[in-house]
Amino acid sequence: MLFRSPTRTPKPKPAALSISVASQRVSVGSSVGVSGQLTTNSGQPVPGRRVWLAQRLTGQQTWQRVASGLTDESGTVSLSTASLDHNVLVRLGFAGRFHSGAVRVVILPRIYISTTPDGQQYDVTATADGAQVGDTVIVQRRQQGQWNQVQSAVISNSGSAYFGVGTPRRGTVRNRVVLRATNSHGYAQAGFAVSAQ
Repeated sequence: MLFRSPTRTPKPKPAALSISVASQRVSVGSSVGVSGQLTTNSGQPVPGRRVWLAQRLTGQQTWQRVASGLTDESGTVSLSTASLDHNVLVRLGFAGRFHSGAVRVVILPRIYISTTPDGQQYDVTATADGAQVGDTVIVQRRQQGQWNQVQSAVISNSGSAYFGVGTPRRGTVRNRVVLRATNSHGYAQAGFAVSAQ
């Protein structure tokens, strides 16, 4: 009697890797969930293979691996970045052979305002978590239904900008501090009001 060796089912050959991110705009200090699917040329899922998550700071050229995981039975893998304090590009890669497209993630700074009355003005401190030293913040005042720029200040090494806002003759006046988007972070703003003394 002849015995035939069992026929081995060939393992599916990985050929493509998709990517999706939970959000492309996140608050500074947040992490981002990234998922993808590893498939064959015919679109069949490829389970049990290791996929890497890599990120690159915008404006730089070096990709850094930050997480990895095995694909499940549907060929899907779910990973997460570390906490982010700078805009990044993220992508998934397989075995150093190919990778997904890159997706940009923008971090949104937080601005905290403190005001102190000082005679004919208010001393204002704007602390921007996620901004870079040297970034310019713009101070705007609400007048006749629109925002008008009244001055600007620069983020110092302490992470804050300092300026004075004149005290209104009567009533309360709305103001805001605006941090415009740069290559490192997204747009942010925070409002404050000053009142006649």
